[in-house]
Amino acid sequence: MGASGPPKARVAVVGLGPGGEGTVTLAALDTMASADVVVLRTAVHPGVRELFTRPELAASSVYSCDPLYLTSSDFEEVYASIVERLTSLAGMGELSAGQALAGLELLSGPLRQEPFKGRVAYAVPGSPLVAERSVELLVGRMGGEVEVVPGLSFFDLAASRVQVDPFSSSLTLVDAEELLARPGRYTGDLLVAQVWSAELAAELLGLVSPGEGCRRALLLSHLGLEEERVVELTGRSASEESFDHLSSVFVQGFTASAAHSFMELAEVVGKLRIECPWDRKQTHKSLGKHLLEESYEVLDAIDTLEAARAADGADGGYAGEVQYLADELAGELGDLLVQVFFHAVIAAEEGYFDLAFVMESIRAKLIRRHPHVFAGLEVSGVEEVLSNWEEIKRAEKEISEPAESVPSSMPALLYAAKVIRKAQAFGYRPPEPGEAASRLAMLAGSAQPESLGELAFALAELAKLAGVDLEAELRQATRDFSARFREV
Repeated sequence: MGASGPPKARVAVVGLGPGGEGTVTLAALDTMASADVVVLRTAVHPGVRELFTRPELAASSVYSCDPLYLTSSDFEEVYASIVERLTSLAGMGELSAGQALAGLELLSGPLRQEPFKGRVAYAVPGSPLVAERSVELLVGRMGGEVEVVPGLSFFDLAASRVQVDPFSSSLTLVDAEELLARPGRYTGDLLVAQVWSAELAAELLGLVSPGEGCRRALLLSHLGLEEERVVELTGRSASEESFDHLSSVFVQGFTASAAHSFMELAEVVGKLRIECPWDRKQTHKSLGKHLLEESYEVLDAIDTLEAARAADGADGGYAGEVQYLADELAGELGDLLVQVFFHAVIAAEEGYFDLAFVMESIRAKLIRRHPHVFAGLEVSGVEEVLSNWEEIKRAEKEISEPAESVPSSMPALLYAAKVIRKAQAFGYRPPEPGEAASRLAMLAGSAQPESLGELAFALAELAKLAGVDLEAELRQATRDFSARFREV
């Protein structure tokens, strides 16, 4: 007597491949042909209609689980119901064969109600162990009574279409909704599966916009079929494409976008307002001094970075100490940004506005005040851009004098410079450089205490004519003065 092989498992899971019947393996065909009953997770698959007209499958009873999707609240409920039915059909569950098949759709073959003596074949799109939650649950429930017959997956076709070796590039397969929920967990090349709707695709493209969140994004649609499409996506082109259950997106060089990081920071600030005693007691007024301090620290970081770049002769990429100082600037900008977040959160708690309103307000303002960019207005240069800005602002706020819209708490030199600039929108024409220099010399010669304010203003006016940032120059001169003591 010859040795007999191990007994066959009661349920065999096979893959129907990602495309037409040509992507179904011979092993999958043989397994379904020898089964008493074939249960499809879904008949919404391009190879099903032709597949079950084949002579070797004509005697099989074929049922589809599609009706369960219409009567269940979510996918997990669908998969749990499928597992319970398969387990019972294999004689290991609590349902009779008739109860297990009740509610399923008979696609072909005889109606079967009696217990099965052979095996049950469970057929899923693609490959059984690639993005198939129902198979994962089934194996967890029945263990060794489940045989998984490997098949061709959409992952294999996708890798060949984008010409990527998954081993060398560490290509990661991720569900679209999982990526949207936890984008911070993923980096590198991604194959995003189940991008089944235009709305889902729009959210995804908002997260992985080329140039910010990735190097490029490709739509992979109906792979292995005659209507197969592989096209490059942008935020604008995504709205022109169609998406369904046979759509996936390849994302090259993914990193979580700035937009997502922005919202994560908002969540952190919100949590601090609730759980940190110090943050909880802050108000707009109490935070004001911190906003000013952080602004000055940003300015210091900028000056330090630019000085280091000038010393190194850096005119492009950062390296060494300069890169360290650039990182310091990034940190200071973060400190300043969090002040904005706190003010927005406090305002939202008081019912005035929220962070989204802040963002929308500045977006709309930038568009209004740049008609040369967004409304086709012709301008001759920078001066006309600034003049238009002031005229638009004056009309919006009904400003009647130059100082009206300038915060009086600003440092005096900066305050004077801004008022001088804004006065031009009211028709003020600054003196000629020679006239301004003569007035400055006259005021300096008098050296009277009451004229020192006018002297400082005249100096600010001269700096404006020369295109000099007097605030920055005075700050640098003060640093130089201090450094001379160190040298001595």
